[in-house]
Amino acid sequence: MRCGGRVSIPGNEITLEGTITSFHFGFGYVALRDDGRFWHWGDTEQRLGFSSATTQVTQPRLGMFENILSVHRLLNNMCVSSARQTMCWGNAPIIPRNPRTLPGPVEVPFSVETVHRVVGWQHLCGLTAEGRVYCRGNNSIGQCAQPLSVETVTVPTEVTLPLPAVRLTAGESRTCAILQDRSVYCWGSSGPERRSDGTPLEDTAPRLWQSLGEVIDASSAIVTCAVKVDGTVWCWGARRYGLLGDAVNIEPPDLDLPNAYALEPVQIEGITDAIEVTHGAGVTCALRRDNAVWCWGRDLNRQLPWPQGQPQRPREVLAPW
Repeated sequence: MRCGGRVSIPGNEITLEGTITSFHFGFGYVALRDDGRFWHWGDTEQRLGFSSATTQVTQPRLGMFENILSVHRLLNNMCVSSARQTMCWGNAPIIPRNPRTLPGPVEVPFSVETVHRVVGWQHLCGLTAEGRVYCRGNNSIGQCAQPLSVETVTVPTEVTLPLPAVRLTAGESRTCAILQDRSVYCWGSSGPERRSDGTPLEDTAPRLWQSLGEVIDASSAIVTCAVKVDGTVWCWGARRYGLLGDAVNIEPPDLDLPNAYALEPVQIEGITDAIEVTHGAGVTCALRRDNAVWCWGRDLNRQLPWPQGQPQRPREVLAPW
C-alpha cells in the first residue's frame, strides 16, 4: 500500500507527514514511511515502546528507529526490523528479558548479516543477500526447521532449501520462503504437534507446496495464504474465523472434527489480479493491481465496517468509511 499523508481507520482520520507504504496494527497502529521511519499511535506510551509511562498516545509520534524495512505485529508484541537490527516491545517470549512486561523496546540479537527479517511468536528468521535463510529461537514445533530434539536454537542456523530464497514471511509458529523459481516452502506448525497443513508434526524440514506452482507473495498467521502469478489467492490451515473465505468458524480447530482443516490450498473466491496478501486479528486482506482491497474473516479488533462477531466472505473494502 502506498498513500499520501492521510490514513482512515473506522471512526477516525489521521493526517501523517510523508508517503505511507504500509499500515499495521497490533499494540496500536504503525504506519511505515518510504524513508524508513514510522508513525506510531493508539495505545499507551509504555505499550508502544516510547517510555514507561501509561499516558495514551492519541496523536501519531515518529518512531525512534530508522531504515525500517518491515513491521511485525503479533498478539502481545510489535517488532520492527531494518536489514541488520530487530527491535521489539510488548509481552512476548521473543524478547530476551525477564520479566518480559517491562517497557521496551529491546533488541532481539541475530549474529548473521541479513537484508530482510521476519518475526514469529518465539522465533526470528533472516534472509541474506545470497538468498540463504537462517532462524533462531524456539523450535519446539519446528519453527526453525531443525529436528524436534533441538527445542531451542540459540544461534542463527541455516534452513536447508533447494534454491536461494527471495522473500520470507512468518506467522506465530511457522515460516514460509518464496524461492528464486517462485516455489513456496513452509515449515513450523499451526497447532500442538501439527504442521502448517494440519498433518502430524514429525519431519520438520521445509515442505514444498507443489500444487501452488509459481507464487509472488505469501503471508502466515492462523492460516497461510499465497498469491499465485495469475493473481488468484489460495489459503490453507485451520478453518477459523472464516479465514478460508467460506465464512465458517470451527472452534477449537480440532483435526478430529470434519472439515476443521484445509490440508491443501483452497482458492479464495471472487479475488483476481491480486499482488499482495496479509493477515491481522482474524482478518485476511488482498491488494489487487487496481489498488482495490478485498478482505474476509472475522473482525476481532473493529478494523472493518461489518458485524464484528460474524465471519464474512471476501468483499471489497472501501475507505474512508
